Amino acid sequence: MKFKVLVIDDRLGVESRRNGYVRLAQEIEARVPGFSIELDWAERPSDITIKLRQNRYSAALVDAVLTELWPSECDLDFAMSKLDDSIPIALLSSHWDDTNAAQLNRALLRPNCNTILHWRDIAGEGGGCIEYAVAQFSGMIANRQHLRLSLDGETSDSIRILHISDLQFGGIDASKVELEAMRSADRVLAAWSNQPPTFIAFSGDIAEHALPSEYKSALRWLEFFFGRLGISWPPNGELLVVPGNHDVSIAIAAASRIELERDEGSDSLAPRLASTVKNADLITEAYAPFRQFMKTAAHAPLLSEEVDETSFAWVEARYRHLGVVFYGINTACPASPHGVPKRQVDANALAQIGVEIGRSVSSGEKDGPLIIGISHHSPISASGDKSVTNPEDFATFFKGRLKTALFLHGHIHEQAVQYLSEDGFRMVRSCASTLAKEGSARPRDSLRGFNLLELSSVDGRRNARLCASSFGWIGGTIKEISSGEWERDYDGMFREARVRP
Repeated sequence: MKFKVLVIDDRLGVESRRNGYVRLAQEIEARVPGFSIELDWAERPSDITIKLRQNRYSAALVDAVLTELWPSECDLDFAMSKLDDSIPIALLSSHWDDTNAAQLNRALLRPNCNTILHWRDIAGEGGGCIEYAVAQFSGMIANRQHLRLSLDGETSDSIRILHISDLQFGGIDASKVELEAMRSADRVLAAWSNQPPTFIAFSGDIAEHALPSEYKSALRWLEFFFGRLGISWPPNGELLVVPGNHDVSIAIAAASRIELERDEGSDSLAPRLASTVKNADLITEAYAPFRQFMKTAAHAPLLSEEVDETSFAWVEARYRHLGVVFYGINTACPASPHGVPKRQVDANALAQIGVEIGRSVSSGEKDGPLIIGISHHSPISASGDKSVTNPEDFATFFKGRLKTALFLHGHIHEQAVQYLSEDGFRMVRSCASTLAKEGSARPRDSLRGFNLLELSSVDGRRNARLCASSFGWIGGTIKEISSGEWERDYDGMFREARVRP
């Protein structure tokens, strides 16, 4: 992402300190993935008004002592008065004394002035710390832009996504689950030259019966799994989660039909299940155990204020400086008081996702971030219960202005990374198998495993190539089953697949 920064300094200061300002910009670009800094200069009071009229700035660097050509005794006050609260400000000086203390105090009272840098940090003079200046200034921009800079393990230009699904704690033999998690994590690291995933996408069915005890077991397993991958726990934004049909409590939904009747000849009341709903509020509470799990393990911003809270619609745009925007949505809805939940997607929630992504992506951005969707059921029409029952709503969403290039789902306990080309959109669909479930609950010819998706740069374009591989357990060994490679066009979607042998 490109950030334009206004440097306010007097003419002599710009002449003598230009190299230092440029050094700060270069160090930020070298140390903060996805950041590009463009400097602009205001050397006299009139420059500020002209520059602000002609440009939009992401931040301002303001020298605290302005002398030549500036109004006497009101230099810093004058500069600060021209910058509105929408522009975050970093004050910079090589010294503080009684002559500018009052102005400095007034400047620091501004809500958007929260960073003070010393010139020695910028210029690399004795005792200076460029790392401090980079962290403070880039952090200031990130906070205003709602970006998240810190990610454990993000040390390269590539983005690595581990796609898992259908763990279904409570429905598996847990006696070997940590041993197999260790083997799986080691295989992931081996595939990526000992680099951990940047993100882990968990496409639903965390629990078997949506019981609190099952989610507690899942959290313990995830903590162990993250530790083996070299990622700290609790997660710092790496875990992206959506619910599956097993994450909806059938028992709580059915409780909406409970009615109390008096035993004949007694004052005691006995519950029974009626054929009709008696307390509709309990139906949505079927998602309460999963909702609590999500608050503990994942921190994607929910859109619940604008859509039905059971949609669990979220958009994670705080990593768009890395060239990616994620969204997730519940396809196991609505909950049913008579059995398993439906397999529908909330069309209004899809619309709100599009609106939220549009707010995060600049309208004039030529090569915008790659958009990645996650749900439990397939968004593409398929036979049986393999997909949502209203795929036409997904199709309408996919054909909108902002294209989903990669979509991740689970549910069917099968593994596939497939290229899709429809009228109006092209995408890669990743279907992850169950990581741990086995036995009669899954098709006998299906595999346990996971998918690895790596996005890398091509000719300076971030995330322009996707390499995807499916891994499965075969005879006690984790083996690569299939792989593929795709190139991303400038329209945001992928080109026809080039399958590797």
